[in-house]
Amino acid sequence: MSAEHLPKRPAWDCDACGRPWPCDPAREILAAAYAGFPAGLSDYLHTMFDLAADDLETSGGPPPDLWKRFLSWAAATERPPRQPTEHKETHPNVEK
Repeated sequence: MSAEHLPKRPAWDCDACGRPWPCDPAREILAAAYAGFPAGLSDYLHTMFDLAADDLETSGGPPPDLWKRFLSWAAATERPPRQPTEHKETHPNVEK
């Protein structure tokens, strides 16, 4: 991940642009880095979410959009559109 768009703790703002992390550039970098491995992206973001929630708890509590900020955007990158598949109605143990 590019060094300029990393979270600055304990505030969890982007060290480069000052916006709440993960900022749009960080999301693009993360999506590209974890392309083809959505479970890895999800695991990473859940870990970061937990760390942010703990850090922000000491400063008045996490913002109400924390889940959306960290996790909801990644759900759209995790599931490529499904292609229709042809289903066969046969089972190997059933006679035709």
